[in-house]
Amino acid sequence: MRYAEGGPGDAGTKAPAPGGTVASLASVGGAPRHDFGGFYAPKSFDADGRRLAVGWLRPEGVLGRAFDGERDHVVDGLRFKGNTQSLVREVKYEPRLGMLTYLPVAEMAGLRAGLLANASSLYVDGVEALDVPRLLANQSEIRVSFAVPAARARLAVRVMTDDGGAGTDFYVAFEPSAEAAWTVEAGSADARRSANQPARLPLLATDATIDVLLYVDHTVVEAFFQGGRVAVATQLPLEALLPTGGNGRQGVALLAAPVATATVAVWRLASIWDDVATHGKA
Repeated sequence: MRYAEGGPGDAGTKAPAPGGTVASLASVGGAPRHDFGGFYAPKSFDADGRRLAVGWLRPEGVLGRAFDGERDHVVDGLRFKGNTQSLVREVKYEPRLGMLTYLPVAEMAGLRAGLLANASSLYVDGVEALDVPRLLANQSEIRVSFAVPAARARLAVRVMTDDGGAGTDFYVAFEPSAEAAWTVEAGSADARRSANQPARLPLLATDATIDVLLYVDHTVVEAFFQGGRVAVATQLPLEALLPTGGNGRQGVALLAAPVATATVAVWRLASIWDDVATHGKA
């Protein structure tokens, strides 16, 4: 079976034959892609009975134009890093939509170094900044589940923000439907840049929550919506790393318009290296 069929970031169409399918991905307006952000040159392999994939991340999705080399880029007055290695993702088959899903491997939980925020049934009306310690959520795992709204709503998680101000949003523009399956817009957006990263997120009538999973690593975020039905890799402006200009916290905020309830957990992540100075080399 080929999991990487077609161009860069394209997951192709050769998924296994559907079993228990509610609706095909194409029939609800979805597209089969590894990632809707700057994810390219993926490689996949078998490991312990799992199909794993890894690729490179580049700022093409936030540039509004093709990425043309290894160097950092400046766009809209903001600087973005060049190539970065992605997290290792596990590839699974979602039979209800006849599609592949992508989520970081379960071993990522081993990097959790401390719980920064934890709340259930959190009432979100507009912008709700989380009370996380300053300069710790810039290397973190963020899990948010919004209750499915009864009407149209914009739900988002904002990262690298100071008390809910400027930051990068990972959003779902929810639209209700009477269908068994449909798609809504989801992706990343930032008012400071001209290019956003929209995707069509498949939803099922049986979905009880709208789920957003983020892995923040200073200059890059890998976002996964609804259990990996959509993935979006996004570069963050390097200016966001400076604890100046109103960005002294580099924190997390939830956004909802109109109101919504959410469950959220934020962990500080440790480095994969025991010694960040030597990277394991003598």
